[in-house]
Amino acid sequence: MDMDRIYGIGYSNGSGILNKIAAEANIFRAVATCATPIIVGQEPTPDTQPVSVYQISGMADPLIPIRGGRTWIESAKRSGFLCQNLGFFKAAVSRS
Repeated sequence: MDMDRIYGIGYSNGSGILNKIAAEANIFRAVATCATPIIVGQEPTPDTQPVSVYQISGMADPLIPIRGGRTWIESAKRSGFLCQNLGFFKAAVSRS
């Protein structure tokens, strides 16, 4: 394996974890992510090696706003949506 040419691609949750790994592990030369930008608090640090990024986000995405704000999970926990409609995260919602 050529360790100088490792690329990653991710969509949705895979995109979120790919951004996190790219910011922390210094293994990717480039990443392409769709539907999840870098999450606040998981930005690259000064020690992170440069990584080329191709990011695709929807301007009207109500779950992960392109300009920031609440993410879908934060909104869902506050509204109880996941608990009532999807039947999971009940404990996380009730503890919040």
